[in-house]
This record gives sequence, C-alpha cells and structure tokens, in this order.
Amino acid sequence: MEKRIVVVVKGIIKFKNKLLIVKRSDHDDVCPGEWEFPGGKIDFGERPEEALIREIREEVGLAIKIQSILYTWTTILNEYKQYIGLNYFCVSESDHVTISFEHSNYKWVDKKEIKEYIQDEEILNKLRKIDLASNEI
Repeated sequence: MEKRIVVVVKGIIKFKNKLLIVKRSDHDDVCPGEWEFPGGKIDFGERPEEALIREIREEVGLAIKIQSILYTWTTILNEYKQYIGLNYFCVSESDHVTISFEHSNYKWVDKKEIKEYIQDEEILNKLRKIDLASNEI
C-alpha cells in the first residue's frame, strides 16, 4: 500500500461572539461522534481557501469570509496515511446552519463552553488568541 498525505482545511467560524462546532456522524470511519470544526479535504488543483469555502457550504450551508490562517496541525492515522490540517479563522454573516449527512449535530459555543467539546489543549491555546468581539485575531 502506498503512503499518502491528505491535506484538509477547517473553518473556525465566528458569528456574534460564538464559534461553530459540528459533531461527526456516529457512522464515520474517522473519529465517529467527535466534535470538530467543519471542513474537509482539498481536491486536486484547488487552492486551500477555495476548498474551505466549498467544504463549509457543503457541510453546514454557510457563506464565510476567511480572515486568516489560525494554526496548522498534522496527525498520522496509520502507517500509510498522514493528515495535514490548515485551520482558518472565518466570519459568517448568518447562524442558519444546515448540516450534511457527515454530521449529526452542531452548536454555536462561546470560548468558555468550547472546552466541553474540544479537549485538545494545543487547540484550546490557539483559540484563546481569538477576540470574539472583533473580526481580527
């Protein structure tokens, strides 16, 4: 089996001082039932920002404005697959979410609530940099 690197983009989407998180379907092959930020894989030939706009529209039905990249990450799923992630800070002008089959639930949470759903300390430290009262990092 050939080794693969998969690049994914995720949106940390702000609307009125809250952030959007989505719960992965319980039937998903990767991390079923876990809360995460919406996004997905970059298609061949796509720019990361184009992929993020497309994925957010597909997964949660929102139109977003990308502000800046917030952080990157990598994880090795198994001996053949590595994921590299680009997480962008984004702003939405709407909180009307329509989730796709890939997710079973969504929530708009404030910075205090996010710890109940996202436990990764490294991610939480990155999120502390966000001023939810502003559209800037």
